[in-house]
Amino acid sequence: MKSLDEWVYTDSEIYHRHKNFFRVIPVRVEIENREVQSWSQPMVQPVQDGLCAFVCRKINGILHVAMQLKLECGNHDVVELAPTVQTITGNYRTTSRGKIPFLDYVLEAPQEQIVYDTLQSEEGGRFYQEQNRNMIVILPDQASKELEETFPFYSDLYGELPENYIWMTINQVIDFMRFNNFVNIQARSLVAAISFS
Repeated sequence: MKSLDEWVYTDSEIYHRHKNFFRVIPVRVEIENREVQSWSQPMVQPVQDGLCAFVCRKINGILHVAMQLKLECGNHDVVELAPTVQTITGNYRTTSRGKIPFLDYVLEAPQEQIVYDTLQSEEGGRFYQEQNRNMIVILPDQASKELEETFPFYSDLYGELPENYIWMTINQVIDFMRFNNFVNIQARSLVAAISFS
């Protein structure tokens, strides 16, 4: 790791020289009423919030979500089902337009299509103060010519999705959640936010 040019190592942290992505920091933990009451460990601290979003639409009258197969470090079976948009280690605010499928549309979706938008603190243990903006956007029944001309990939949501994406019903996603290592934590958090009433 020390041979990586872009990273700075000090006695108290490891960080990217442009202060991007994340930093690794040491923490000392003390807690009562546990088998081990104190310990020290490294933790990963993201340097900006991430964005995790479902883009949904009705297909034959049934709500579907565009899921992506995502390769991430630490995946047990190489890829897992992930939200339509998931950016947690890069700064999506400065990403070139059209570089991440559906990101531009999610960030600029008409307000009436956004049914869920909240900042969520993620699980601890390995990550320090990680937060993601979680969103659920529901497309209108028919594509909009105006939006199609404005957003890269928008027409794919009504046609053929990119090859690592698939439309799934919420029940299909929940069925996959019964098994370990099929649906990532970001997608599971978004499923938990969906109201079934």
